[in-house]
Amino acid sequence: EEGHAYFHNHATSVTSWTHPRDSYFFELVARERNKIKTMQQIADQQRRVKWDPQGHLEGVELSNGNTTALHNSDGMYPSLRTSNKMSVGTHCFQIKIDDIQEDGFMMIGMGKENFHYNSDAIPPDDYNCHGYTTVGEIYVCGKLIESSLEKLQKDDVVTMVVHFGNRSIVWYRNRHPVALYEGFEGTALYPCLVFGYKGYQASIERAQQMPHPIMKWMVDSEQAEGTEEQKRVIFTNRNFTARSNSPTGYTTVRTSGFFDIDNPYFEATVEMLAGDGFLMLGIANQYVHESPTQIPAEQYNHFGYAASGEAFALGVRVKSGLPRVQRGDVIGLRLLLEYQRVIFYVNNKPVVELVDLPVYEQYYPCCTLGNAGYQV
Repeated sequence: EEGHAYFHNHATSVTSWTHPRDSYFFELVARERNKIKTMQQIADQQRRVKWDPQGHLEGVELSNGNTTALHNSDGMYPSLRTSNKMSVGTHCFQIKIDDIQEDGFMMIGMGKENFHYNSDAIPPDDYNCHGYTTVGEIYVCGKLIESSLEKLQKDDVVTMVVHFGNRSIVWYRNRHPVALYEGFEGTALYPCLVFGYKGYQASIERAQQMPHPIMKWMVDSEQAEGTEEQKRVIFTNRNFTARSNSPTGYTTVRTSGFFDIDNPYFEATVEMLAGDGFLMLGIANQYVHESPTQIPAEQYNHFGYAASGEAFALGVRVKSGLPRVQRGDVIGLRLLLEYQRVIFYVNNKPVVELVDLPVYEQYYPCCTLGNAGYQV
């Protein structure tokens, strides 16, 4: 009567002054604004990371624009940190071990701003250090947490991914996850090194912030329940590794985290590849792990690259005759969400680009495993 619009749903006979979808779009706008805010925070910290010339004790020589650090003194355990702190989101920090000795060790980790004052082989609690050593140990605040892990060698590339959202740190050796620590404390931490004995040298390879969480395989109860013989998939290495365990069927595993912003990259190493069967890495929606078929159907919004050198989109093979995947190969994918495309890589080389991805808010990396003997 007063000229105000109202909304009536003929199916439910519900009438309201507000549009039924208002709450959804209010939430969507809030989520997108939060993404923009996060990306701005990321950009603020996306500066070139170097070793801090003021952030180390005597006994360390810096070179290559302060990206290379060499321990050149006897009988000391000098520590150093970067000039840039990390405090929000997910960070990737990568170094190359240029030189290593038979004795002693080097620790790569995260520490407080005053970390460079440490002169102990194992930084005590005061420095809030969480580190992985070249002899395969994890130390947290001065205490040995885990040992007998993979040892590091000369020319190894060590990547440390730090996620402030779930307070976790993952260390990778040559792109393979070797250690995980969850529950670290601190809101402003610095990448750091502790040198043990003269002659160790390390260089910063890469440092960047990523707008997505650390990815692990999601453990689905239906896939992983029962005895070892009954399990369709066996998850190991803190759920970074998945191995098919059933001689029949096609089980698809997906990650617990998803991509919804920017141009994210995901990769997996093929550690076991059976003579027959099937393996395919891809992206899909959150329900893809329920797929019982070799090629997830259209309903799962699935796009994938198979070890047989074939590409699939929405349940249909769209390309064949592409490079086949061998044991030890690394399959990668980069999502271009803005352009609704995904590019697949084999050992860092692009092999195929798939287009016209459905507009979907969350994409999950996934892997289809056919027959026993496949592991990624």
